[in-house]
Amino acid sequence: MHAWSLPIGWRTRCEPVERIGPLDILRLARFDLMASKIIAAPQRPHDLEDLIHLKPTREELQELAAHVRRLAAEDLDRRSFKDQLDIIEHLRGLA
Repeated sequence: MHAWSLPIGWRTRCEPVERIGPLDILRLARFDLMASKIIAAPQRPHDLEDLIHLKPTREELQELAAHVRRLAAEDLDRRSFKDQLDIIEHLRGLA
């Protein structure tokens, strides 16, 4: 449902967790998880708390900002991603 907000190539970066019979359980890679949380953080305070606990590096924050700017540029509904960019700036102050 929200796959549109994940970085390009996220499926190739998924990490295996466990195999139960024929079912492979995967999880998002660290950066992809942070990217999903930065999109949701303005509406879901626990996602912002999760981001703070993940302690993204300056390099990761730079990549997150580039990802959010790409989403904004490609968004056909012209949504604003200002809140997400503001959160990234706040996280830079914590890094």
